[in-house]
Amino acid sequence: MANGPTITEGDILDRIISSTEGTLTPGAARSLLGLRFPARETARIRKLLRKNNAGTIAAGERMAL
Repeated sequence: MANGPTITEGDILDRIISSTEGTLTPGAARSLLGLRFPARETARIRKLLRKNNAGTIAAGERMAL
């Protein structure tokens, strides 16, 4: 059996949001725009991005990023 491409949570969210085709209410759009990672996660992402940009990121860290 052939394995297809891996579908991520991001892919699913993109398809859901894209399928609305402009039917979001202003309140729903504001709610989506207000989504944020917790501060701890944001700090981890920024650290990994700095390591990636410096070329010092490990393979496991790259996967996490």
